[in-house]
Amino acid sequence: MAHHKTLANLRTYVRAYLDELTASFWTAAVIDQYINEAISRVTMEVRKLKDDFFTVSRVSTDGS
Repeated sequence: MAHHKTLANLRTYVRAYLDELTASFWTAAVIDQYINEAISRVTMEVRKLKDDFFTVSRVSTDGS
């Protein structure tokens, strides 16, 4: 089962990692930019290991 995180969850994790629990220096927009850049970098590294990692194959006998 996938563990879904919202953008708000990710921002909270980033702020905790930066030891900035309230927005005093980093704006939400800046944090969002870094999160989006990180997503792209992680995707690129995963595809280097297995090009079709994010491809899902289904057949008609698969459940929904």
